[in-house]
Amino acid sequence: MLSELKLEQSPKEKLIETATVLFSEYGFHATGINRILEESGIAKKTLYHHFSSKDELIVEVLQRYDHLARQKFKTMVEERAAFPLERIFAFFDVLEDWYEDKNFFGCFFTNAVGEYSAIESEIRAACQNYKKEMRYYLRELCFLAGLPDPEKLGDQLFMLFEGATVIAQVAGDSKSAILAKQTATQLIEQAQQS
Repeated sequence: MLSELKLEQSPKEKLIETATVLFSEYGFHATGINRILEESGIAKKTLYHHFSSKDELIVEVLQRYDHLARQKFKTMVEERAAFPLERIFAFFDVLEDWYEDKNFFGCFFTNAVGEYSAIESEIRAACQNYKKEMRYYLRELCFLAGLPDPEKLGDQLFMLFEGATVIAQVAGDSKSAILAKQTATQLIEQAQQS
């Protein structure tokens, strides 16, 4: 999914795109400013014209990636299914495709929080926003599907999404999405019977 995100190629956008790819694959701390400049072909002066620090660049990268990745994810789900209930199941199919992508390095936002653990930081806030929006998306699908207690069910599905993503990253098991989908099916069936 990450490799398909393309941004405009102004110097600022080139820095953001290059940093996104490098941070994703190598991590935030391991990717220095010099590496970003070398890979992007942008001068240090230009970088500091747009960003006062590496942390400011990271926040911009996270915010842009949040928007682009969520939109791409939702589009992929909606292309697979027309109705909300079907979209819940398609959500996990899209996850499986993402986990099988050669550029899958785990959740960009979980990785960022792992490296920047300060509770009160713009980096953490950007990561929390992504997680909040994905949770709301699943709650919304549950609501639109007419499922009982859509907030609770959406939160349960969100936990399956998070757990499957960690398993796919740590264990290299892309099939965790299949197990998550099977568990989601059971949760939905139980909710419908209550």
